Amino acid sequence: MSCIINIGGEYFDVDAFAKKAQLKNIQKRYKGDVIDTSVTSKQRRAKFSNLTIVASQKDFDDFEGQVSDVVTYLEKNKDSFKHIASTEGVDFAILDFGIDSEIDNKTILTQSIFLNTELIHLCGQFKFSIEISIYSQQIQDVLDKKRTASKNKS
Repeated sequence: MSCIINIGGEYFDVDAFAKKAQLKNIQKRYKGDVIDTSVTSKQRRAKFSNLTIVASQKDFDDFEGQVSDVVTYLEKNKDSFKHIASTEGVDFAILDFGIDSEIDNKTILTQSIFLNTELIHLCGQFKFSIEISIYSQQIQDVLDKKRTASKNKS
């Protein structure tokens, strides 16, 4: 998933929101649920309830494609998102883009991300914050090492 919408809060009624929004492919997590422990052996529990929805499945190296998908998705589903700000229990509504880092610390030392006004306007309408999660080119190696170390401790 390269871009997800994450809506939640400590007292957020996930089921009521999902029923009202009538969106497809919603993943739900409830306050107190066990959070995935595949990277660490520590068991953690969710401190809030939330739902996530995939807004774009474009690759992490196709940010412009993600933005285009998201604009189309938000426009198509306006009626589902217009009540977020008035929904009791919503502490956050975030549009989270996942992208690859272009920085190689040799020839590329900076990375800028442009957000067009159409995307910003739509996010403002629905009270979405925008998050851009930039993933290191070495992320898979690091996660594999952590998983191995965690399994060896067990």
